[in-house]
Amino acid sequence: MLGSAFRALDVSPQFDAVLLFELNPSRALELDDELQQRYPGRGIRVVSGDCNKQVVPALSRLHPDFRFAARSRS
Repeated sequence: MLGSAFRALDVSPQFDAVLLFELNPSRALELDDELQQRYPGRGIRVVSGDCNKQVVPALSRLHPDFRFAARSRS
């Protein structure tokens, strides 16, 4: 069964950036390594910690021109 990370990365059209949050620090590193190998160059970042505390700082590190809305790539 696919987890939410793989579901997010397997959609079409693809997301420009994917931020994932993992409470367990060692699992966050493992997940990041696994996803970087499986989806090279995809703008994936796994953030270690509670997503409720980490989401605002993580979003603030995105590029200033980043759009928070989906768009079609036709």
